[in-house]
Amino acid sequence: MSKTIGPETAEQADPIIALLAQHEAVLEAAAMGNEGREISDDGMIALMKKGDETLYRLLTTTPTSGRGFGLLLQHLNKKEWDHEDNETILDSAKTAGDARLSEAARTFLERLGTTLAEMMPE
Repeated sequence: MSKTIGPETAEQADPIIALLAQHEAVLEAAAMGNEGREISDDGMIALMKKGDETLYRLLTTTPTSGRGFGLLLQHLNKKEWDHEDNETILDSAKTAGDARLSEAARTFLERLGTTLAEMMPE
């Protein structure tokens, strides 16, 4: 039995919402460090590792609501940093040094499309 996107899943807690909040918090903290605020090198390395782990979880966790799907796509299409010539979060993840993260990013859209096709009623 496949899941469907509808009222029964919209009322449930979508794990993507919490992961999005976590990833946004890490990006904001890292941006503060890039703006000259006091973050040690070790602190920045820890933030980047946490950001990569959270992004991996975002790319590999299936949203359970239409809202979750939409918010996830919007988030991944944002510029990773506040520079005009910067890549989107998803594009940047495709070239990450972490092989597990880059593979998850490269296969994300295919997996998402498959999931949506399976969830949609015929």
